[in-house]
Amino acid sequence: LGFLVLGKKPFDEPYTKEEIDILQESATKLSLELTGVLYSTQLQNEVKMKTKKLREKNQEIGYLLNEKIKLLAQQSDFIAVTTHELRTPLTIALLHAYQLSTDHNLEIKKEAVEIHNSLKALKSLTDRLFDVLQYDLEKITIEPQKTNISEFIHRIYEDFKPLMKEKKITFTLKNDINKKFEAALDPIYIRQLMQNLLVNAIQYSPWGGEIVLRVKSDAKSFYFLVSDNGEGVPNETKLDIFEKFKTNHTMQSPGIGLGLYICKKIVELHKGK
Repeated sequence: LGFLVLGKKPFDEPYTKEEIDILQESATKLSLELTGVLYSTQLQNEVKMKTKKLREKNQEIGYLLNEKIKLLAQQSDFIAVTTHELRTPLTIALLHAYQLSTDHNLEIKKEAVEIHNSLKALKSLTDRLFDVLQYDLEKITIEPQKTNISEFIHRIYEDFKPLMKEKKITFTLKNDINKKFEAALDPIYIRQLMQNLLVNAIQYSPWGGEIVLRVKSDAKSFYFLVSDNGEGVPNETKLDIFEKFKTNHTMQSPGIGLGLYICKKIVELHKGK
């Protein structure tokens, strides 16, 4: 790397101890400095190599992310087109089926009722797909208003009592909050949320089962809870069932996995969890 010349000295003149000490001390310092230079150079090379690999990895991730965004856009486009194209003919078919169901011919009437029910279920699914698209595109806006929680939950309880009786389900309301407690929420969307949860509970509860609707609060938050004594959800699928088109495959699931996804979105729109 270079030379360090300390000056001339006659060949036959010996070095003194002080001179040797100075040379040894200088050599030690120089070796440390050179080691630092070499280490710094090696470190810089490693940083460059790591930076290059990181840049390549980021490019790969960016590519995959763009592909995923394209797929999501295609999925949203498919849902939008499908729901748009299906809603109008389904509405017309429902009207004709309803008119046929009023026919005096019992055979025609019976078949028309079955057709009407099937079309109604299909239209419900189409509407739900359309709702999901609106949530995906963040086009849903809530309008929170001050609401008495006790009165709100009691109305939902009363509305669902007849459905519970049909399946001989014991339906209990537990109100653990102050009856004057108020909170800002959108009653339309929170009602939809509670309906989804209660319908799920009814579907998965055994005949003669038990469902509990409860509301409680602490110093910072209030909670809506729905519980039943059905089969339940395994721990490994508890997070997945809140995603689109995910259901609890351990059970005979009648849905396609949209209800809890919508529930999650409604809660998030209310800054909840």
